[in-house]
Amino acid sequence: MTTQENRRSRITRRVFRESLTELMLEKGMQKISVNEICKRADMNRSTFYAHYEDQFDLLREIEDEFLITLRKTVTESNSQDFAKQFEKYLGHLYQNGSLFTLLMREAPDFRDRIIREAFSLYEMRKESGMIASEDPRFAQKLYFVSGGSLLLLEKWIEENSEITTSEMADMLYSFWDGINGIM
Repeated sequence: MTTQENRRSRITRRVFRESLTELMLEKGMQKISVNEICKRADMNRSTFYAHYEDQFDLLREIEDEFLITLRKTVTESNSQDFAKQFEKYLGHLYQNGSLFTLLMREAPDFRDRIIREAFSLYEMRKESGMIASEDPRFAQKLYFVSGGSLLLLEKWIEENSEITTSEMADMLYSFWDGINGIM
């Protein structure tokens, strides 16, 4: 594949992602057809199917892209301070708040994928030696705190709260720290 073809493919995929996102803002994902996405994108169905199996495959790509960027926010941070990394993570969520809340509402397993990201962050800290012991009930505690944190983040973003990213990071960090002094 030539550079020109790669560029064209990236542009085509981006247009399809933008079209689906716009349609999800107008109506629920379950009511969106491939035809509607193609019409909005001003592209043929054959072009769509050259890139995706169906509209849910496209939605999965949007989720994947969001999560990859979110993960990079933490892993590429120069800071060894987890609180600062977490603040950058929340900053990314806030800056991409409309997409975050849309995915939380429309993507069936996005919430679970975000919670799995929380487990990944925990594993990164554990492997680095920052966490010495493990509570046998840790998973249940992490699910509880992660679920509550996601609800709080959704409200924070939807209401365009005056709480700063730093204040929200401190609040959530204290919740997470409370589940076993691990964060």
